Amino acid sequence: MPANTYIATWLAVTQTGARPVPVEPVESTYNIDPDQITATLISRTRAVIAVHLYGQTADMDAVNTLARERGIKVLENAAQAHGVKYRGRKAGALADQVRALRNYGSRRKYVNDLPGCNSRLDELQAAFLRVKLRHLDEWNVRRSRAAAWYLGSLPRLMPEAALPATPAWPEPCWHQFVVRVMDRSAGQARLAGLGIDTLIHYPIPPHLQQAYAGLNLPRGSFPLAERLADEVLSLPMGPHLDVAALSASFARPLE
Repeated sequence: MPANTYIATWLAVTQTGARPVPVEPVESTYNIDPDQITATLISRTRAVIAVHLYGQTADMDAVNTLARERGIKVLENAAQAHGVKYRGRKAGALADQVRALRNYGSRRKYVNDLPGCNSRLDELQAAFLRVKLRHLDEWNVRRSRAAAWYLGSLPRLMPEAALPATPAWPEPCWHQFVVRVMDRSAGQARLAGLGIDTLIHYPIPPHLQQAYAGLNLPRGSFPLAERLADEVLSLPMGPHLDVAALSASFARPLE
């Protein structure tokens, strides 16, 4: 599983009684590096988890091929990849199975096909989501417009920022627009002076959290994931963003 991810992915593994085995990311995409998975596999390996971080998919063909060759399962964490496509296919396309799992493993009342659980949304949240899902594709288009503006304008407006890579095979939803800045504090301060809020996703890699001190993975164990945690900076992103407003914000005099 990725060394560079939110700790929730690790916690899900721990709660099953399994042991997380971290793998470094591809530096340009932030997602798990298929080429480095092989070295971590042992006879007790049961599954590989790929996280589609920030709304861009991992290289699933490479991950799936490796897993098939060794007879292990592949799990996709698509929590940040709603509506994203990988080579024309929707990421995490397991809707039928997930519907059954959340309802005691049942597709028909009193007929249980899978060992599921009771994890259904309450009626109010389900009603909200039913309406919002109708707008998902449109909102992702708006996110893509904002991302295109960033990709075209930041080399001039924020040359110290390394932009996210966009391989040819995914159609990202830009859950976050994450750049890398060597002097992140200075970059945040400059943007704050322009009235632009930023966040850091995620400042401490899971293997350095106290929750996983028992794995005995000290600083330096995963240098790329650690460097990303020190440099990544999330810029404003969402379907509400207007390209003209973005341009005006970056052109505003420092406060």
